[in-house]
Amino acid sequence: MIRSILVPLDGSAFGEAALPTAQALAEHMGATLHLAHVHVPLFSGYVDGVAILDEELDAADRAQEHAYLHAVAQRLVTAGTPAPSRTILDGPVAATLTAYATAINADLVVMTTHGRGGFARFWLGSVADSFVRHSHVPVLLLHPSGSPAAPQPIAPHPLRKICITLDGSPLAEQILAPALALGAGNAAEYTLL
Repeated sequence: MIRSILVPLDGSAFGEAALPTAQALAEHMGATLHLAHVHVPLFSGYVDGVAILDEELDAADRAQEHAYLHAVAQRLVTAGTPAPSRTILDGPVAATLTAYATAINADLVVMTTHGRGGFARFWLGSVADSFVRHSHVPVLLLHPSGSPAAPQPIAPHPLRKICITLDGSPLAEQILAPALALGAGNAAEYTLL
């Protein structure tokens, strides 16, 4: 059963495109939503190769991030969702989100991805890619259409088709219970690959 859903947000409309799906899943399963944003410190420059933190700008940025999460939570509450928890985290983004998902006993993480492949992912990096590789929590990745600056909203709809990839190992089979929970009550069709 899925009781706790983490939604990492980066402050962009693209990142927020995961909210309708997470909100619908939380409502359907009676799960609690957790909103998280990883703070990236603002450095004003470098002296002898050492980054100099601009504490005033960094504090203002942190306050803006708190206000952003509060506004997102208020929109969800206005739409009928119970008040989600919200937190600002510090550290490397993917590792910090992985640790936080474990700390709150998240059963599912719902997040967007740009869906870059191959060389683009290697060159630009990918928080979603790194997170999926290190997370011990199931991750539902969503790829909004449109540009990252103006993504098309992802309409929440019941999950009807779920593909489960297995390699014959007990580790891979750990995904079966969460996948079955995602499709529960929706007459979902499961494909084992």
